[in-house]
Amino acid sequence: MTTCSQCDGQGKVKCEKCGGTGKVQITEVETVSDMSRTSNTITCPKCNGERWQLCQRCCGSGEVNGKETTDTFEPDGRDT
Repeated sequence: MTTCSQCDGQGKVKCEKCGGTGKVQITEVETVSDMSRTSNTITCPKCNGERWQLCQRCCGSGEVNGKETTDTFEPDGRDT
């Protein structure tokens, strides 16, 4: 087994939606009379305020089977 490079073996990564804050800001627009805008901070719906998400690469175990490889894009279209 090899340590997962995506989560550094922690099994979790910072939430991509809230950036690890656990909160997101939403803007609501009322169009009834004056197009007023209000902003509210709510609990992040993706991580439920936990700030972290399960690592997709290792499924939360912190380890992956075998040697990890990373795909490299070559400008001429060849993957290495």
